[in-house]
Amino acid sequence: MEVMPPLGGQPRGARLPLLGALSGALLAALLPAPLPAEDGGGAEGALVEVSAAPVPGRGLLALSFRNRPGWHTYWKNPGDAGLPIGVAFTIDGREAELRALEWPVPGKFVEDGGVVGYGYDGSYSLFFELPRDLALAHAGGVLIADVSWLACRHVCIPGKQSVVTTLDASPGSGGARAVGDNPGQDELLRRLAALPEPGPLPPYLSLDLGLDEDGDGLVFLYRLAREPMVMLSGLDLLTPFPHDSMSFRHERLRVDGEGLVYGERPADWDGAYATPPSPLPTDGAFSPPLAARFLLNDPITGRVSIVEATFEFFNPKSYVQMKGFLGGLAPYGHVAEADPTGGVLFYLLLAFLGGLILNAMPCVLPVISIKLFGLVKNARRSRAKVLRHNLLYALGVEAAFVGLGLFVIALKSVGENVAWGFQLQSPGFVAVMVFVMVLLSLNFFGLFEFALPFGRTLGRVRIQDGPWGDFLGGVLATVLATPCSAPFLGTALTFAFNAEPAVILAVFLVIGLGLSSPFLAIGLFPSTISLLPSPGIWMDHLKKFLGLGLLLSAVWLGDVFSAQVGDPFQFVKLQLMAVFLFFAFYFWANVSKGAVPGAAVFALPSLFLFDVLTSNLDPPAPAADGGPGRTAGIRPGGLDWEPWTVGAMEDYRSRGERAFIDFTAKWCFTCKVNERLVLETDGFRDLVREKGVRLLLADWTRRDPVIGDWLRARGFVGVPAYFAVVDGEVKALGETITLGEIRAAFDGGSPGGDSLAEGQP
Repeated sequence: MEVMPPLGGQPRGARLPLLGALSGALLAALLPAPLPAEDGGGAEGALVEVSAAPVPGRGLLALSFRNRPGWHTYWKNPGDAGLPIGVAFTIDGREAELRALEWPVPGKFVEDGGVVGYGYDGSYSLFFELPRDLALAHAGGVLIADVSWLACRHVCIPGKQSVVTTLDASPGSGGARAVGDNPGQDELLRRLAALPEPGPLPPYLSLDLGLDEDGDGLVFLYRLAREPMVMLSGLDLLTPFPHDSMSFRHERLRVDGEGLVYGERPADWDGAYATPPSPLPTDGAFSPPLAARFLLNDPITGRVSIVEATFEFFNPKSYVQMKGFLGGLAPYGHVAEADPTGGVLFYLLLAFLGGLILNAMPCVLPVISIKLFGLVKNARRSRAKVLRHNLLYALGVEAAFVGLGLFVIALKSVGENVAWGFQLQSPGFVAVMVFVMVLLSLNFFGLFEFALPFGRTLGRVRIQDGPWGDFLGGVLATVLATPCSAPFLGTALTFAFNAEPAVILAVFLVIGLGLSSPFLAIGLFPSTISLLPSPGIWMDHLKKFLGLGLLLSAVWLGDVFSAQVGDPFQFVKLQLMAVFLFFAFYFWANVSKGAVPGAAVFALPSLFLFDVLTSNLDPPAPAADGGPGRTAGIRPGGLDWEPWTVGAMEDYRSRGERAFIDFTAKWCFTCKVNERLVLETDGFRDLVREKGVRLLLADWTRRDPVIGDWLRARGFVGVPAYFAVVDGEVKALGETITLGEIRAAFDGGSPGGDSLAEGQP
């Protein structure tokens, strides 16, 4: 689909309300079928070919279109000119109603002279309900879909095709027989899943209705309260559905100095030509209220949804008041169209820097220390061997990041809201990581050595000294790195999680490259290892110290698990698993290596872990208004935090009270650092009491869709995230905070973040 830049203004009169539809209808009448192949469909050289196939198990009939390259057809709202695709059904010669699902998201076409159209090119499908009872009632009957369209390139040519099929009520048939060259079922299901769905108008988008400067038309005015992250190219921010009383002109988007976007879309009032006439109300009040539907090309989530706005009145002065302001702003170009290569490269640079800084974060230090320990041991080996060890470590890092990226893409494809560190929101995964951390710590305490049980030769190769040890060390570093948020990383991840699958993978790969880059540099320049102490007896003591670090990581993960599960006994079982794991290896090393007693002692921790993983680990029920279920309570420093909910936050905002919101999680090391350095200090306590600030805590230790959706709507893909409620606004303070930034927010200064306008939660 050709990508076109957003258009600027259009002179009044350049868009005649009914001209497009009338000219298209006249053309269709005068030129019924210039290409004979269009009537039959499927003939070689046809501009548009239509086929039909049921979607088994869904009760749907898919009409699939395939346009000749370069030609496009039209959406429900064709734009300045054109005619939408038409479909009429008959069963055994009688008219039949098959309810249509929403049409696919159209593209935007700009023809010569600035004429804008909305429609489709390439291959696409329209879906219609085909209930089983209808197929049963007319089994063996003939179902005909009479399809018409207007295909345009440099000229427009109308076409039509009758698709004839037979209703089939046999099991597994889907209700009808397939006709023509259809896409595969997997492709049909993908197209079905991609249809836009209705959703609420997001809180960061305000929409108003004003009177145009001539006084006989309307103007839709809208404002984004956050700087856009990504916007699908080739589509307006708001694309209107057809409306009986209005015909829409071109969208104009503007951007201010802070990156906030303002939009205006004029609409001619056609109600005066309706039967009976419905003139534009002179007092500005609509009776009944005026409803308008739009496709929202959401620049925060990167998705297209259907939103509806209802207006009881229009403001006669709003556009006149805003026109001068809007005229002084710069035109806005779609993010993806402005400089896609440069934009992606910028975020890839941030991803690399964020990955590099992750090496200094406390969550990764246990594994980094182990890797450095291995470098000291290999200091006297050849350059090739050192490089091989470090390349395998980097390969483990990249393999883990690719796995995470693919998992994110899979979850996003089914509509899940995914965040950085999402795997640690699963108590089952955390339990497995506790097991792994305890196992590794026992290895470092000398209770056992890893060995590959594949025969005489391989059986004596120790994993920790071999290629598998290097590779698995990289995987483990990645798993432990994801709860951390480093400088630059949040911006890159926000961009990635709202981008296409290829961009998600690219960002994840570059984060992995940044994380492994110090060891790749050492592999290329092994002489730098000489800066480390020479091997000696101290290494044995260090090994045990590193084992203690791994054990402390297991304790931390156990605390995360305890906060996630609803049953305290599950935490007791996890503790018993760790105790019996230690006992099993101690028994094996010091008591007996017999097969039967060994199997018995190792069965105990395995059974406890299996029992935990197969138990109900559901958390406590969430709060009544959808907020987190955990009670915040008293934090160190003597400050009383209450659980965050949208209702509590809105209550403080509407009353003009001040509040500070902390989005955090037990598994988030960066959150803990910010708490220790800022939120648990005397300075923060004094500031809260001085300014009369309410404290709200949003705990995301366990997955909570309310928190996830709220953060995603404001451009955050993980925690920490901090907000200040002041003067009726909710101000974003970012991922890292200082006492000075918090004070500036409550003093009315700029905190360096964004703000949401009054009335936007």
